[in-house]
Amino acid sequence: MNTPADSALQAATMRLCVIRPYLATAVLSMLPVEAPGLGTLAVDHRWRVYYDPDVISRWPMQELAAALYHEVSHLLRDHHGRCSPVYDKLLW
Repeated sequence: MNTPADSALQAATMRLCVIRPYLATAVLSMLPVEAPGLGTLAVDHRWRVYYDPDVISRWPMQELAAALYHEVSHLLRDHHGRCSPVYDKLLW
């Protein structure tokens, strides 16, 4: 099924791959996971990108592409790996 959120995510993903082709492999490696109520996007160390379908279907494509760029940057810069040894949920 192709929902408005699916269409928005696909369009933003392709837009990001066109304007930043050197990120295409990384962007296309992220596995989309619906997360109703999240309110934004998020990624985890397994390269899953969580998204709130109600929210992203209302964002302009450029904004969604920018958010995807932001999330893939977390993965490429290994932010999860850098915080793991000192992880304290009260600090984060």
